Amino acid sequence: SLPSKNKDYAQTAHSFSFFFYRTKSNYDLAIKYGKIEVKTLDSLKIIDEDHTNAYYNLGKFYTRKNKFHKGIKYFKKAIISNKFPFKVAQSYCKLGDCYFRLGDYYKSIDFYLKGLPLLEKHGTRRSILFHYVMFSYNCNQMQTKESTTLGIKYLMRGDSIIRNTSNLKARE
Repeated sequence: SLPSKNKDYAQTAHSFSFFFYRTKSNYDLAIKYGKIEVKTLDSLKIIDEDHTNAYYNLGKFYTRKNKFHKGIKYFKKAIISNKFPFKVAQSYCKLGDCYFRLGDYYKSIDFYLKGLPLLEKHGTRRSILFHYVMFSYNCNQMQTKESTTLGIKYLMRGDSIIRNTSNLKARE
């Protein structure tokens, strides 16, 4: 452990959280170190891209453990911190995914409809396409004519992106 809690301490905790998340699939340790990162940034009163990203990551780690209510808490914090537009957009879409998994399809669609336009502006092609497919799947689950039409609309948008990527930022 580092002797003083500063931004480097938070970055070290971030590195450990991702090591356990990606390399070991140990979500409990990813959460442990993600919380250390957030607490450190909170104590330093640092509200920046790293802070937004830390909240987003904690939400993602919790959803990997199917703890959707805890994931929702951190995705909402990422949105409120609002310092990293790409992660804010992803957080809205991840909220849509959480509510979908909790069976609240209408709330899910509301959050996707907030996140997708932001993702179109700030996201990567891969992320946009992934969330279009997830949103369309959600729409299909509602089994109404309106939701099916909306889902098809986003699948067609995805098809358009694949055919013509020059209209988007491709930061992949």
